[in-house]
Amino acid sequence: MKRIAAILFAGLLLDAGAQIVNIEAMRASAEQDTTEQVHGRVDGGFFLGGTQALLLKLNGSVNATRRVGDHVFYGIASANWATRLGDNRFDFERNGMMHLRYNRIYSEKLTAEYFMEWQSNLPMRVARRFNIGGGPRYTAISAPGIKLFINPLLMYELDVESFNGKTENALRLNTYVSLDRSWDLWRWTTVAYYQPRFGRFEDIRAMFNTRLSAPIKPNLSLVIVGQLNYDAYPSGTDVPQFTLYSTTGLSWKF
Repeated sequence: MKRIAAILFAGLLLDAGAQIVNIEAMRASAEQDTTEQVHGRVDGGFFLGGTQALLLKLNGSVNATRRVGDHVFYGIASANWATRLGDNRFDFERNGMMHLRYNRIYSEKLTAEYFMEWQSNLPMRVARRFNIGGGPRYTAISAPGIKLFINPLLMYELDVESFNGKTENALRLNTYVSLDRSWDLWRWTTVAYYQPRFGRFEDIRAMFNTRLSAPIKPNLSLVIVGQLNYDAYPSGTDVPQFTLYSTTGLSWKF
């Protein structure tokens, strides 16, 4: 039943659009679990308001994990949509993502991980983006209440721009550092990505995502998410290099 609920909710989210999800927020419970059962979270947020124009904003994500011995499997789907209602309707945000990841744990310090991903972000002029990659994951700090990971991955990227239909492919270094901090009832996870393009190192993408959660009930938490993105060469001439995203919502654990 849990698997069916996760799949159905993922389908609903993908019809709406998407956001990038903090992968570290789902790792700890998956890596510590030895029951071989499927676990996950459903996050959601909603905003309706405004003064001169009515703004509607919806966002959500669902993730599922399963560990079998030293093998850990992850699946993520997310959606983000913000629009101005009325006669002057305009979509500020409409994007989506599906992400699959596999981890092979070799020791307490070293893990190998591989991923594949599909994205769409129409306001940012990305019709479709496909990513595939992998590499090592090193545990730099592991102490009570805090963990720090360094992940130097290699990624192949294929882009289809909605602005002009242009197709581009690139090989990028997909290095990210992730922090998992917990104290009392709070949990704070942060991921910072650095993605330079091989052969054209001035073509840089960077992302910083932070997520703070506090439980309301055993399986329900209040979640605050913030994200900052930078793209040296965004798709389309009217797309900014820096974009900022934030939301507050609820997270249900299953």
